[in-house]
Amino acid sequence: MYIIYENYKLEVEQGRFNLLKFRPKTNKKTRVVTDNYYVLGYGKTFEACIYDIIIDKLADRNETFTLHQYIDEYKALKTKILDEIELPKRK
Repeated sequence: MYIIYENYKLEVEQGRFNLLKFRPKTNKKTRVVTDNYYVLGYGKTFEACIYDIIIDKLADRNETFTLHQYIDEYKALKTKILDEIELPKRK
């Protein structure tokens, strides 16, 4: 089973998750673009995957943050992700 979130893929393996990130790869000679996933971690809990996705997304922004700004951005991303994956409540 796979869980896809934006450009991240979680592979379920024996009750744990392998976290992969999609990055297209271009062959320099042929200029053909192929799908390429690289591993961010093996055997993680779901919560650890969410944490790693947040950290990776913030690192991709390549910005300088104060500690206060970083914490605010972290909280905002975590809330966004958790809101997007929230399951509908049962009646």
